[in-house]
Amino acid sequence: MNRSADTQTPPDFSHLLAVGEVREAERLAVARLEKDTSDPEARAVLARLCLLDLDGEAAREHLALAAPSESPCMRLAQAGMAAIEGDDARAHQLFSEVLAADASAVEARFGVGISLARLGRLPEALVELRRAAGDVPESGQLRYHLGRCELEAGETEAAVASLGEAVKLDPFLPDAWVAFARVASLTGQAERAAEILEEGLRVLPGQMLLQTELANLRIVLGQAEEGLAGLQAVAEAAPDHPDAAANEALRRVALGEVSEAIEFCLTKREDGVWGASLARALADAYEAAKDPESALVAYAEASALDPSDWQAPNNMGLVLLSLGKSDQLPLAVEVLEQAHHRAPSQLEPLLNLALVYARMEHFETAIHLARHVASFELGAQHPVHDQAMRLLRALGGSMDGPSVPNSKPS
Repeated sequence: MNRSADTQTPPDFSHLLAVGEVREAERLAVARLEKDTSDPEARAVLARLCLLDLDGEAAREHLALAAPSESPCMRLAQAGMAAIEGDDARAHQLFSEVLAADASAVEARFGVGISLARLGRLPEALVELRRAAGDVPESGQLRYHLGRCELEAGETEAAVASLGEAVKLDPFLPDAWVAFARVASLTGQAERAAEILEEGLRVLPGQMLLQTELANLRIVLGQAEEGLAGLQAVAEAAPDHPDAAANEALRRVALGEVSEAIEFCLTKREDGVWGASLARALADAYEAAKDPESALVAYAEASALDPSDWQAPNNMGLVLLSLGKSDQLPLAVEVLEQAHHRAPSQLEPLLNLALVYARMEHFETAIHLARHVASFELGAQHPVHDQAMRLLRALGGSMDGPSVPNSKPS
């Protein structure tokens, strides 16, 4: 669908975005701003495009420059802004308002589904996401997010099917390849996960996220030399990229060069090469150096730099637990709950929460959490399943009982 900038009919930006004509929507929005710099529809479109790139600051600037508007396009932009800021209740409200006015608004339905998932209302979220995916069956993005939600709900087989469909529909979506590989690994199929990542790299050769995931997976599979070489190759290909630098730091830690890894991270920060992944790598290096206090500071920085990162608060909770100080256990609970909220499909934060609650002698909550983790289809030999079962037995619990965990101690 192509529209000229001087057409008499205003462009339907939502339609352009829904069918993937992102660049056309951007071109038309920029053309409209040349006539009116406060055009609310144009500003809303550009804000939504910034949000697709997770650039909340630029999106916020566009919304601040827009004239007042209650249009669906503006509400979608405001809803996306609320979502990226972590205000899921506000995002749900705004997406719902757009959907109530137009039941065919797929983007709004998708937003409702994602915000419901983040609010922990998974059954409702799945209804909305499945309907959105049915409305746009050619969308790999929708299948990807549906698969992630299915995984969070414990519907592993459905997640495998959805994520497999996502990479077929949109093979140029690296996040979908990684999620597909991770669900395979989560179900004990690490070799299959490596095959998935290799297939993704044939489509996206040199893609950093896929290369890093594959290198780390090879280390897990015992192919340390090959995995470390992969991390080194990523770092050499993009020496000024924070993620690539983080790979190099972690490679040095794996080789036992801990002080060198710390110095490398600090030098990169001085040079202006910094980000959440590199801060987390620095924290890992401090942990390896037996400096938990410095590790906590670095994990806290990594968590603040990337509100979607679950590993930094998860690792921070583990460090607090390892210190063995009872007055720090409530903080461990707080950061582990944050990790779970950021990535509900990841079971490690829940297992670690169970460990913390057990240490706090809130045994009923610890049993609920351990039982919930053990109930997922991971396979009896999966380390997370094994740890959950061992904790459950140690606490005198069993698999009989409710599988939904309590979020607070009894």
